[in-house]
Amino acid sequence: PQGKALEWVLGTNNTRYNPANQRHQIAQRYILATFFYSTNGWNWKQKGNMLSSDDECKWYEHSLSCSGDGEVVMLKFENNNLQGNLPS
Repeated sequence: PQGKALEWVLGTNNTRYNPANQRHQIAQRYILATFFYSTNGWNWKQKGNMLSSDDECKWYEHSLSCSGDGEVVMLKFENNNLQGNLPS
């Protein structure tokens, strides 16, 4: 899952992010993509806009909460067919 997430982060959906001043956001997108791939995200009941080019705080507003600074502070994916293991 980490390899798929890295490939996705390096892809065209993320070209608007500048590593010089948006490292935190790029890392956050990588972590969320790893979560998606690790839990078989393509088979979730509800995917929202996960892995879109949108700001990650708008990917799945009912299950993903962000601070005023755009930092993900909570994930809540109940009864959404998550399957798999989170990498350590």
